Amino acid sequence: MVGFIERFMASSGGPAGPGDDFWYQPFGGQVAASGERVSVDSALTVPAVYGCNRVLNNSTGVLPLVVFRRLPGGKGKERATEHPVYRLLHDAISPFETSMDWRSLEQNSLNFRGNAYTEITQWGSDGFPVKMRSLNTDQMVVEVLKDRVSNNEALRYTYTEDDGYRHVLASQDILHLKGQPKNRFMGQSPISVQRELFGRAQAIDKSSGSFFRNAMRPSVVIKRPKDAPKLAPEGAERLKADMRAHLQGSGNAGVVPLLEEGMELQKFSLTPEEAQWLETSGWTLERVCGIFVVPPHMIAHLLRATFSNIEHQAIDFVTHGMMPILVRWEQRLNAMFFADDPEYFCEFIVDGLLRADAQTRAQYLNTLVMNGTMTRNEARSLENLNWLPGLDTPLEPNNLGTNGSQGPRPETAPRRGENPRANRVVEKVAERELRREIESIKRVAKVHASGDTSAWAAAVGAFYGQHFAHLQDVLEMPADVARNYCALRERDVIANGVAVLESWSSNELASAALAA
Repeated sequence: MVGFIERFMASSGGPAGPGDDFWYQPFGGQVAASGERVSVDSALTVPAVYGCNRVLNNSTGVLPLVVFRRLPGGKGKERATEHPVYRLLHDAISPFETSMDWRSLEQNSLNFRGNAYTEITQWGSDGFPVKMRSLNTDQMVVEVLKDRVSNNEALRYTYTEDDGYRHVLASQDILHLKGQPKNRFMGQSPISVQRELFGRAQAIDKSSGSFFRNAMRPSVVIKRPKDAPKLAPEGAERLKADMRAHLQGSGNAGVVPLLEEGMELQKFSLTPEEAQWLETSGWTLERVCGIFVVPPHMIAHLLRATFSNIEHQAIDFVTHGMMPILVRWEQRLNAMFFADDPEYFCEFIVDGLLRADAQTRAQYLNTLVMNGTMTRNEARSLENLNWLPGLDTPLEPNNLGTNGSQGPRPETAPRRGENPRANRVVEKVAERELRREIESIKRVAKVHASGDTSAWAAAVGAFYGQHFAHLQDVLEMPADVARNYCALRERDVIANGVAVLESWSSNELASAALAA
């Protein structure tokens, strides 16, 4: 016990006397050069540290964690909602901890302690976990056991419960997450590595608190005339107490003191160098953000933020800040739960962190849908909209061949069947409907000649949203064929303007009707 106390006192800077502040400070932590004792709790009192921790915890907790099944032949993946681990990771690990609560709590431990532990408290008969619980990292002791003969290594986890009961947990029941690795077995604590920065941040916050407590006033001197009688000790103490009562504290800002017997109040002004703690505070905040890889604007520090760079900072946050965290989670969970069944794996869905503004997102989805990369219902799902009937088939542009190369437009409508006369009737109807379509688009263009591209695109979309039903009626086209034709025309007009109308031919409409 004596040896422990000596080691602990040595970490605080040397032996402490009976009256030293050491005995009246919070237990734990390490003393930085600034004189501040740095621990997890003390670091969290710094607003920048608390803000970065909150951003990382919430981002890890809010992202969907989904179990997927690999499709045969490497053709993609699908959600494995029937897998016994799906609800555990996606919804809740126990009646007391939701998935978001669990992940946020574990990420909090990773942010400061470099390690996080979860115990599997109940296994199912199928060999998959049924319940889990988060463990307090400060109450866990990890030992590396090595067999000197076989050189086999193992970890022993000894945990102290809240009631003081200490016991060894089976290693196969422990999900051990590591942050920045310290070695093969343990993660590294940012608090210990960056002790000086956190200590400096704590000192700056305390300094600013003291500054405002004194109403942002520097020290003052009260001058009395040379011929004034000397104050008795009691009178001097009473005068100082009266001045503190009237001048000290932010509530007394602007109060005018009343001085007697010809006394003068002489103020010592702060020099620019002495007032630089404000600049130092901003510099320290940015350094803290750098440690956690969190853009300053995400903790409301907008000094250098602009509308043009915030979106790119958000992308950098996902790429360099969140992805290493999420990959460590995914690899550890996959090794723990799916090592024997590689058909399944779990993955975070990060699309929510990469959502752009509404216009950019609409253009992105429109491009994917028009190119046939995504169905319209899949695009609706990304916008949290329900699926609609008839929107499950990818669109296929008429001017693209099966290999993606541009193919020639047909000069004449293809003939189907043995009735050329019926085909000519379809061609004539297609010519008439094309003229009607072109005239309608020209009228829309005149109404929106002011140059409002959003209104123009909306008006074109509204026309084709009704035109497909008309084509379906007069040409007896299937609904999906008519929708496909109108979607391609809509894209062509919006992208190229009314000038593209001159290149249109009724052959394409007739071809679509006859091919159906």
